[in-house]
Amino acid sequence: MDESIQIGTEKLLLLLGVPLNKEHSHCTALRGEDVQVLGMEVQHSWTGDLIADFVGRTLAGFPRLNVAYLISDRGRLY
Repeated sequence: MDESIQIGTEKLLLLLGVPLNKEHSHCTALRGEDVQVLGMEVQHSWTGDLIADFVGRTLAGFPRLNVAYLISDRGRLY
């Protein structure tokens, strides 16, 4: 999940996924081709409630998807 892309006042929220299978090594670096765009949406701002709604709507479009992990920076800028 990333909201770091902004043009003017519009902010793009991007939901990315990495498919895991039994052959996948957790010790190897991710490559661009490992990542899939699950959803994206543009708003003027993103609150926690809007993000939760976006995630719910997006994941509803993938009924067979089993989410194993979620990664977040909890909205902090570093």
